[in-house]
Amino acid sequence: MRQILVKTKTDAENILRALKNGKKFKRLAQKDSIIRSGAAHGGELGWIVPAMFSAPLAKAIETAPIEKPFGPVKTQYGYHVMEVQATRVITPPSFNAIKERLKVQLAQREAARFVDDLRHHADIKIFG
Repeated sequence: MRQILVKTKTDAENILRALKNGKKFKRLAQKDSIIRSGAAHGGELGWIVPAMFSAPLAKAIETAPIEKPFGPVKTQYGYHVMEVQATRVITPPSFNAIKERLKVQLAQREAARFVDDLRHHADIKIFG
């Protein structure tokens, strides 16, 4: 996944036009993206899960064609021009593989609730 984030819709449209005219995504990201860390890597985000992003971006990513820049997609951060380079299916771990970790997490959650309940009902008086 690659991304270029800019402040205005016009900037995003200009980037899309430049990409259609053969400009390289990496070079445009380095030159124009307001996300400096991403720009340093040519806009490369690596493998992502669409749910990591806001709803408008997630929907656009899920429906985007492979290896074709798309956008602009507006978010609170600006206008995104993105490109899905490939997709793969994520296989969640089996229940047996995570059963022990889930037990620990549930026990920790229950212990935290118990302590919170004790604190809430405690009647502490300090005499001095």
